[in-house]
Amino acid sequence: NPRRRMPPSLAELRAATESAAAERVEASSSSEPRRRREAPAPPKRKSKNAPQEVSSRRRASLSSSEASSSSARRDPRFEAACGTLRTELFSRSYAFLAEHEATEIESLDRGGDSREAANARARRAERLRRHRESQVKATLKRAERQAVANGKTPFFLKKSTLKRRLLDDRFDHLRKTGKLDTFLRRKRAKLAKKGRLPAAS
Repeated sequence: NPRRRMPPSLAELRAATESAAAERVEASSSSEPRRRREAPAPPKRKSKNAPQEVSSRRRASLSSSEASSSSARRDPRFEAACGTLRTELFSRSYAFLAEHEATEIESLDRGGDSREAANARARRAERLRRHRESQVKATLKRAERQAVANGKTPFFLKKSTLKRRLLDDRFDHLRKTGKLDTFLRRKRAKLAKKGRLPAAS
C-alpha cells in the first residue's frame, strides 16, 4: 500500500497564503499603470476660417437663450406690447381687401372656374353677414351704455330681442340691395317643399 499523504497543517497553510499575497502585491507594483483611453483628436479644418466640424453622433446642446425661447409661450391677445384691437379701425384699414376679393371672383367667373367662384362668393357673403351682426351688437351695446349713463338700470339683452334686431337688419340690407323679393320667393319655395307654409285664408 502506498503511503497515505498527510494534510498540511494550519501553519503551512498560513505561510503559503502570506507568500502568495506578497507575490501579487509585488507584481502589481512592478507593472506599469493602465493608460486611459484617449479621446480621438478633432478633425483638422481645411482652412483657419472654416468652422469646426462636430460629430453628428452626438446631440447638440441648446444654449440657454434658445431653450428659454422655445419653452416660452406668448399670446398676443393678452400682451400689453401688442396693443388693443380696435375693430372699426381694423375694418377701415383693410377695406381694400373686399374690393380685391370682388376682383378675384370676377376673374374666376371669366376663367370658367364656376365652382371656386361660388365658394368664394359664399365665404364673402358669410363674412359680410358676421360683420353686420357685430355692428348691430356694437350699436345695441353703445345705446345701452348711454342709457345706463343717463340713469337707466342695466340689463342683459335677451337672445330673442337680439335675434329680432339681427333679422330686421338683414331685411333692411336685402331691401337696400334689391334682393328682398328673391329671398322671400326662395324662402316660400323652401317652406312649401317642407310643408310648413300656413294655410291661405
